[in-house]
Amino acid sequence: MATAESRIHKPHAHEPSVPAQRGAVLIVGLVILLVITLLGITGQQHTVLQERMAGNMRQDNIALQAAEAALTAGLAYVDEQDAPIVGTNSGTAFVWTGCTVADSSAESTGTPAASESTNDPCARLGAVLTDWESAAPDKVSQGVSYEEVAAKTDAKFSKGIPDVVAQPQVYIEVRSVAESPDGQQNSFGQGIIYYYTVSAVGFGANEKARVILQSTVAREY
Repeated sequence: MATAESRIHKPHAHEPSVPAQRGAVLIVGLVILLVITLLGITGQQHTVLQERMAGNMRQDNIALQAAEAALTAGLAYVDEQDAPIVGTNSGTAFVWTGCTVADSSAESTGTPAASESTNDPCARLGAVLTDWESAAPDKVSQGVSYEEVAAKTDAKFSKGIPDVVAQPQVYIEVRSVAESPDGQQNSFGQGIIYYYTVSAVGFGANEKARVILQSTVAREY
């Protein structure tokens, strides 16, 4: 007669238990969930980075267009003059005396007259560029405003450029004057050639976006 103990079925050693199977599924599910979460976070960060890059490019483009508008206004102002514009240290008629090679050489040697004078053209040009590059847009004071220059060429532009943190600035210099071979201006009926350098700075819709452009135009009178 078989005893009750002998009739009890004992599982084989190689058969996995039910609790062990359920634990493995839980671990795999957590790993998959973690991977999906990391992919989602990475994708979100990439999207935010792309939006910031696009926004910066847009601001730089606005600043570039503003600088080009100011540069064009300055060149048009020079081109429309029937008589030569003589530059002054105070910027009369929106034109300043230019920094020549001789002035630049004297400044590099530390000559007091060139490096300390407030009327030195090279020192003034350096102050203009420093102001444009580092000052807050609403604090930029060097040069003349775009509205003033544009109003001299086309009144419809006197209201300024919209959607920018500050209006562009223009700085016009007289670089040099060509003379006749014998040193006498117009002695052979030749016109004097004036070289004007127009610099302009434009801003975007925020303080970080700014562009500086420069161009030289020759006029013969």
